[in-house]
Amino acid sequence: MTDAGNAAQVPVVAAQLFEIWRAEQAQLGEKKRASWPAWLGVALALVGIVFSAGSLRSDVATAAVRIEKVEQRLGSQDKAIAQITDRLARIETKLDLVLEQRKIRQ
Repeated sequence: MTDAGNAAQVPVVAAQLFEIWRAEQAQLGEKKRASWPAWLGVALALVGIVFSAGSLRSDVATAAVRIEKVEQRLGSQDKAIAQITDRLARIETKLDLVLEQRKIRQ
């Protein structure tokens, strides 16, 4: 249970805290705004970020095109290697047949 003195102090303390909070809010509202050179610096920084992002995006697109070209070249090389392997297998088979025929004749 609360006593009468404590009950009387609660609204007083609440009012004091509210006044302190209001004074702090007023003090925060009185702060100076940034000057135009500061805003200019922020604007230039934002322009730099946008430019860098655009440049990075362009670099990524260029790299993607290069990768596609390399993959196409590798694909064509794989086809050429497969053709060469098939030809060599045919030649090897023909040589084996010729060598066996020579062995049979001798």
